[in-house]
Amino acid sequence: MATATSGTHFRQYLSKYQKGSPKALDEMLAEMICFDTQPFSIVLDRGFRKFIQTLDPRYEIPGRKKITHVIIPRLYKREEEAVKKELENTEHIALTTDEWTSRTTEGYISCHCPLDRQQHDIAVKSSRDKENNTICDIGEYKR
Repeated sequence: MATATSGTHFRQYLSKYQKGSPKALDEMLAEMICFDTQPFSIVLDRGFRKFIQTLDPRYEIPGRKKITHVIIPRLYKREEEAVKKELENTEHIALTTDEWTSRTTEGYISCHCPLDRQQHDIAVKSSRDKENNTICDIGEYKR
C-alpha cells in the first residue's frame, strides 16, 4: 500500500534524476575512470554493472568503445579548454618534471604545471622514455 510520503519521496527522486542526463552520467563515469585510474573494461565487470543497475536500472552503461572514442575525448577537450582559459591571464608558471620506471621496467618522464595553492596541477606531457637516461640527460630531453 503506497503512502503519500512514499509517493512524495519517489517524485523527489525522479526530479533529481531528471536534472541529470545520461550524457552527464556518462561524463561522471569517465571522470571516475580517469581520476581513479580504472581500466575502461570496468564497465564490463559483473559487480560494477550490478552496482550501477541497483543504483538506477534506467541508466544504460556505455561500452568501452563509446567511453574510449566519444566520452573521454569530449571530456579531454572540455578540460583542455578550461586549462587554456585558466592560463590565458597567467604571467608566470612553474614546471616540474618527474622520471620513473613502470612495473615492466619501462622508463617514463612527465612534466607538471601546478596551477594554484590547492594542489591542482596538470600533466603537461607524459611519455615513454626510450633511453636509459641519467640525471645529466634529463636537461637534454626532447623539447
